[in-house]
Amino acid sequence: MIRFAPLIQENQSIAIEQFKDFVNYLSQALSVRIEWVFLTDYAAILDEFQHGNIDLAYLGPLPYTLLKRTYTAAQPLACVADADGMATLRCALVGFNGEPPATVHDIVNMHIALTQPHSTCGYLNAAQILTAAGRDINGDGNWFSYAGSHSIAALGVVAGDYAVASIKMSIAQRYAHLNLKILAISPPYPGFSLVVNTATVNKSLQIALQQALLSLTPIQKPELMQWGLPLRYGLLPPEQCGDYTQIDNALKLIPWPLPADVINTK
Repeated sequence: MIRFAPLIQENQSIAIEQFKDFVNYLSQALSVRIEWVFLTDYAAILDEFQHGNIDLAYLGPLPYTLLKRTYTAAQPLACVADADGMATLRCALVGFNGEPPATVHDIVNMHIALTQPHSTCGYLNAAQILTAAGRDINGDGNWFSYAGSHSIAALGVVAGDYAVASIKMSIAQRYAHLNLKILAISPPYPGFSLVVNTATVNKSLQIALQQALLSLTPIQKPELMQWGLPLRYGLLPPEQCGDYTQIDNALKLIPWPLPADVINTK
């Protein structure tokens, strides 16, 4: 049995829809049962992984970087390719068309929606973009809340609950028809990875698992284009996952642990 934890960026039903073909493929390729592990909090996923309750996890670059700092048994077997065949992640700051802010420099006295503390596109991304524009996520009268997911953050801007949200670029594009506007796009971060727990998965299964994962390319498996979006463009070997020192360097510039929701007291 392999206990698989997808990183739930929206909700459980969407996670199942996105990964069900992948789970079925792994089960058949390895002749093992795949057990879903559903956790909505990134910190809980990392905690359960370190306690030996997760064998395989789908992790973004920030959660993986944090996990690797304290748990050396976490090893990426493959990274997720995007439509360009690269293992990259881009985040965006979004607002609502026709409403302030017009630019990132105008983000003053505004409520900012973040996803979760361990999300790459959350505090880390928002702080980097605002700092580059001469603004401050913890200053300039701004305050922030953790919405819990990318979709909730994006839809909160549409509903007027937040002025700005920091979310995945793909989510920003998905909700563009609801009048979201992109204020800024992050530099490319390393992409998502499938990370194995070498403390709970034996070596022979690790090898078989990696072989099965790296067979998932559009050329070898054209039906990938019918799968859920996260894995639609296939998987790449770990050496193509990108430079995680970029995340380490970004973490040096922000407080850690990250502050809780900041409440506007004005």
